[in-house]
Amino acid sequence: FCLSRGLGDVYKRQEGGVTKTAEQAITVVHRLESISITTKPTKTTYEYGDSFQSAGMVVKATYSDGATANVTGYSCSPTLLSTVGTQTITVSYTERNVTKTATTSVTVNRKTISTVPSQSGSLTYNGGSQSPTWNNYSTTQLTIGGTTSGTNAGSYTATFTPKSNYRWADGTTTAKSVSWSIGKAAGSLSISPTSMTLDTTTKSKTITVTRSGDGTISAVSSNTAAATVSVSGNTVTVTGKANGSATITISVAAGANYTAPTSKTCAVTVSSVSYTHLRAHETGRNL
Repeated sequence: FCLSRGLGDVYKRQEGGVTKTAEQAITVVHRLESISITTKPTKTTYEYGDSFQSAGMVVKATYSDGATANVTGYSCSPTLLSTVGTQTITVSYTERNVTKTATTSVTVNRKTISTVPSQSGSLTYNGGSQSPTWNNYSTTQLTIGGTTSGTNAGSYTATFTPKSNYRWADGTTTAKSVSWSIGKAAGSLSISPTSMTLDTTTKSKTITVTRSGDGTISAVSSNTAAATVSVSGNTVTVTGKANGSATITISVAAGANYTAPTSKTCAVTVSSVSYTHLRAHETGRNL
C-alpha cells in the first residue's frame, strides 16, 4: 500500500511478518494557468502608424498551484497601430510550452499632417497646360482637388483633403484651399521701320508693330508740332506737320499672359516746303 508524505510517496510491503518500506520522491512542477495585465503601459494614446510601446506595463502570471509572479519576455501584437479609435493589443507569454494571452487597449488618433501643401517653385506661361509640383504633399495622406492645372497666367486654387487616417495640425479633417499661380512670360516688342523721313510728297507713313500677347499699343510724339501719331490695331501712323524732327515712342502694356516689354522708338525727320512758300516761288518764276 501507499502512504503520502510531504512531496513524495512512501510504499510499504509485508512479507512473512516483515514490513519493508520504500520511498519515491515526486517533483511538483507548477503549470502556467493564466496571465493578466495589472498595470497598463505608460503610453496609451497614439497616432495612426505609431509603434506600440510596452514600457511601464506589468504582466502577472498565475500558476496551477496558486502561485503568482510578474513576468517579462512576453510579446505584443500588433506592434504597428493601424486602427483609428480603440485598438486592442494582445499580450502573449509562454512558459514550459504553455502559452497564455491577455489584452489591453490603446487609443489611436488620426496621424497629424503638420504642414499644408504649397506650390514648389514657379511656373511661367508657355501657351500649354501646366500643373504645379507641391511641397509637403503625399498621395498616401491627402486627396487633391479643385483646379490642378491651368494654361493662362494667373492665380488658381487647389484643395487638399486628409484621407481617413489623417488630420490637420488644428485637428480638422476638412479640405483646405491652397493658391498656386502661373506667372506672365516676358513680353517682346519690335517695330519697323525705326526711322523715316516725311516730305511734301509723302506726308505720312506707318510703323508696323509686332508684339507678344494682347497688351495695348500706345504711341507718343516728342514734338507734335513736327509730327503727330495715331494707333489703329498693330499700325502706328505718323503724319508730318512742319519741318523738324520728332521721336516716336511706341509702348505695349502688360497683357493677359505677357509682361510689358521695353518701349521702342522711331526717329522721324520732316523736311517739307510750306504750301505758302512753294506758291510764292512758283509765282515769281512765272513773272
